[in-house]
Order: sequence, then structure tokens, then C-alpha cells
Amino acid sequence: MSIMNLRDDIRNYEVISALPTELIKTSREYKVLAFLKYSFPERFSRLQKSEAPDLQEPDGNLAVEVTWGGSPRDELISGESLKYDYARTEAEKEKCLQKIRKNGGDRDDISISFPMSTVEEEKKTLSKFLRKS
Repeated sequence: MSIMNLRDDIRNYEVISALPTELIKTSREYKVLAFLKYSFPERFSRLQKSEAPDLQEPDGNLAVEVTWGGSPRDELISGESLKYDYARTEAEKEKCLQKIRKNGGDRDDISISFPMSTVEEEKKTLSKFLRKS
């Protein structure tokens, strides 16, 4: 297995805040790209970040669309939880907590909880995903 070479500026990057919500999808795409190149270098070495589909070989012989199956409510709770982790003031933390609780979750300094999903909610989420595919 090959070693994934990271530039020093990436390897030593200090995280100082939560990732903005609008960049989470792009971040997931790069994580999948890194995983595929690291885990299966002989098959995915030529894969690059692109638009639709998200990952492609330059000649178009292989393409990967990265999707995420979480519900919008769970995504919002996760995002607010990250913001909570990097909040600099109690007022910022409280604002995050209000959004989390409004959507059925809860949060303290060491844990987060999500509302239970029913079978019907899961079916709706899956149906939306399949219609987009």
C-alpha cells in the first residue's frame, strides 16, 4: 500500500474554526477522493475533483458522484454542533444550542443527541435521494 504524501502546510494546518456549512459537501468530496486514492491507488490514481460528477478521470473513463444520506434535520444539528465546538462566546454557544434544540436535538460540552427517526421519515429521506439520482 502506498503512503499518502501530504504537503507540510497541509499536514501542519491548525484548525481554528468550524468549517462553514456551504463547504461541507466539498469537504466530503475531497475526503472520498483521498480515501479512494489512498486505499486503491492502482485503480483511482487519476481521479480528480470536478463538478458533476464530483470525481472524474480526465479522459472521462471513470466518474464518481459523492452523496450523503443524512436527513436535513440531522445535518443542521451536526453543523450547529460543530459551530458550538468553536464558539468563542457563551452567546454564540447559546445561539447554536437554540437551533439544535429547535430541531429536536440536544448538546452539552461533551456530547450531542439527535431526535429519533421514524421509518416514515427514513422513507421520505430515501425517496428524496432516489428522485435526485
